[in-house]
Amino acid sequence: MNFLTNLLVAKPLFIFGIACVFFIGYLIVRNFSHRRSAKYLGLTAILWLLYACWEFWVQFKTPQADIRIDLLIIWPVIFMLTFVSTLLLFFKSEK
Repeated sequence: MNFLTNLLVAKPLFIFGIACVFFIGYLIVRNFSHRRSAKYLGLTAILWLLYACWEFWVQFKTPQADIRIDLLIIWPVIFMLTFVSTLLLFFKSEK
């Protein structure tokens, strides 16, 4: 958990980079026949982008914040969606 904290907390540019990676993956997968996977990758990219904006806002308003209760909700949601969207890349879409 300490690794994730050092990697993601107070680093909105790194989080924005993750959003860009998922957006590029969305554009690549969308050009192939995996329409369902592309939707989830796009949603994941948007969620990571929103998290980057949130992290930037938190750092702007309260840079000395020690306790981040918001991460108890944000991290499980974003990591589950990231896991599901990455997992769906390996399954063939019905359409």
